[in-house]
Amino acid sequence: MVAPCDRPPTELEAGAVAAPHSVLLLPDPSLPELENVDVTSRQARTADGRLATIYIFGSDTLFDSGASTLRSTAVPALSGALASIEQRFAGLPIIVRGHADSVGVAAANQTLSQHRAEAVGAFLQSHGVAASRISTVGLGATVPAAAETSPDGSPSDLGRQLNRRVELVVLSPG
Repeated sequence: MVAPCDRPPTELEAGAVAAPHSVLLLPDPSLPELENVDVTSRQARTADGRLATIYIFGSDTLFDSGASTLRSTAVPALSGALASIEQRFAGLPIIVRGHADSVGVAAANQTLSQHRAEAVGAFLQSHGVAASRISTVGLGATVPAAAETSPDGSPSDLGRQLNRRVELVVLSPG
């Protein structure tokens, strides 16, 4: 959907390395309304030229480990992102993408990521977004943002944490 970023693997923070084509390597539009909430944003162009704005939430902000019920800490982050979307992209469809790390069984990770995407979609709907604007997809561990092993071959807890995320994707024309 979003044009891949062909930059080489890059160190993100505290030794985490971005996965090839990582969403984290896309340009940050620095949306001022997100300064005080726990969400980041990135932008890219789709193959057909539409602008994709991606709001990224760490799963630790939204969910307890292994759970798909939103935590109370999710409300400020989701509300802030929703306010930004409604200000900038009123009426446009929102794709909710759930992601997981690769620890555990792939089928369970895919199911968890789908349930998390659906929980965020339900939050959006309960806060006034028409159901017809929302689509959800669970991607499991198939689209990592960071390498889950450090350059020395040891497990990267930060890489795994960066991969456990939910994204809101808004596509705007040209």
